[in-house]
Amino acid sequence: MATSADLGKALEVFVTKFVATGRYHSKIEVLHEGVRLVQEREARLAALDASIARGVADADAGRVKSTSEVLDRLEAIPTRFNPYSGSNRLTACIRPTLPSEITSARGRP
Repeated sequence: MATSADLGKALEVFVTKFVATGRYHSKIEVLHEGVRLVQEREARLAALDASIARGVADADAGRVKSTSEVLDRLEAIPTRFNPYSGSNRLTACIRPTLPSEITSARGRP
């Protein structure tokens, strides 16, 4: 099935450049690659949407863990698998700071 498409001047120049430099053998080859990339992106977006829907369903059903519990488990991973294990680098940037920790760090009661 032959298909004709008006790409507009800018895209036509872009496609022609790829053919002229030998990167692609024909304009149709460039267009096939473009459509293939769009298909891949749409598949990734559909998978992401499905993952988000599963996460929302889990949260709605109460299947969640607190941030502290997750961070405790991450910090417990042995150092050879987790470069942040045994240090405060991970938790320093992720753990929420409690108001009492802020005031005591400033030397106030």
